[in-house]
Amino acid sequence: DGYPFFPLRKEFPLEGLPSEMPDVAFTKITPMEGGPFVTVPSTATAKDREPRARPPELSTEGILPRSRKFGLPNDRLDITCNHDPRIKGCGTMKFCFPYWWLTRTRDQTKDVFFDYVKRRHALAKATTNRTNVSCIAPTDSPKGDDALNWIYGLLTILDAKASALMRLNGVMLAAAAFLLNSRPGLAVTRSIVISALGSTISIACCLLVVSIDWPFLGLVKTESGKLDFSDEFFHLQKVAVFRRRCYQFGWLISLLATMAFLFGIVIFFLHFWNKVT
Repeated sequence: DGYPFFPLRKEFPLEGLPSEMPDVAFTKITPMEGGPFVTVPSTATAKDREPRARPPELSTEGILPRSRKFGLPNDRLDITCNHDPRIKGCGTMKFCFPYWWLTRTRDQTKDVFFDYVKRRHALAKATTNRTNVSCIAPTDSPKGDDALNWIYGLLTILDAKASALMRLNGVMLAAAAFLLNSRPGLAVTRSIVISALGSTISIACCLLVVSIDWPFLGLVKTESGKLDFSDEFFHLQKVAVFRRRCYQFGWLISLLATMAFLFGIVIFFLHFWNKVT
C-alpha cells in the first residue's frame, strides 16, 4: 500500500524505481550488471540478433505512471502536454498486424473519450443508498492518466479471459486428437472434428485479443512542442471494443465446440457400453 508505481505495467523498468513510503518501507534501483540482455526484431543474421546489453535510455523521471510531471490539460477534443525532448519517435510509428486494417481517422468534432471512460469517470462521483447507485453526469473530462488506467484495466481483464479460454481450447484439442486416434465411428468422428475446428477458430480469436498492436504510447504526436495523446486514446479505445467483440465471438465458438465435443463423447461411450454388454 502506498507504492506510487505500477510494477505490472510493461513500461515499468526491470531494475525498479526508487521510492520512499514513510513509516512503511522504501525501494532502490537494483543493479542490472549491464542488462537487460534482450534481442531486437530484425531481418539480420542470427549473429546480429543475439541478445545484447540494452540499458534503459530514459531516466526514471520520464516513465512515472502516476506522475503529473507533464501537467496534462484535458478538454473534450484533445489531450496535450509540453513535449519532453527525451521521448523519441512520437507520431512516427506504423500500424502493425493485426490492427493496420482497422485504421480509422478520429472525428475532431467528437469527444475523445468513449462511453466507458465517461461512465467510469462518473462512477467516482456516484453516491449510493439502499435502492440505487447514481450521480449527476459530470461536465468535466477525466484526467489522461486515469483514463489510461481504466482502459488498460479493461484490456487486462480481456487478456486474462482470453488466456483462460485458450487453455480450455488447448485441452479440448488434445482430447479430440486422442479420441480420433482410437478410430471411433462416423458420428463421433464428425462431432470431434467439428469440435476441434471450433476450438482452433476460438484460439485464433483469442490471439487477436492478446496481441500488441503498436508500441505503448506509440501514437502520441508532436505538434508545436507539445505532445498530443488524442489519437492514442482514440485507437486504444477502438482496439478495446474490437478485442471485446473478438473474445465474445471466440467464446461463442468455443461453447458450440464444447457442445459438439460432449455429443461426440456421449456417442463414443454409448458405443463402448454396447460392446461391453
